[in-house]
Amino acid sequence: MSLQNLTRFPRLELIGAPTPLEYLPASVRSPWARNFY
Repeated sequence: MSLQNLTRFPRLELIGAPTPLEYLPASVRSPWARNFY
């Protein structure tokens, strides 16, 4: 996945879009993704 795709997920969450269950464990596994939270 490109960086643009990764940055879109946190932005969608702020808008209130439903978060895919597959993305939750992915964000926990990646320390880089934790920076968005």
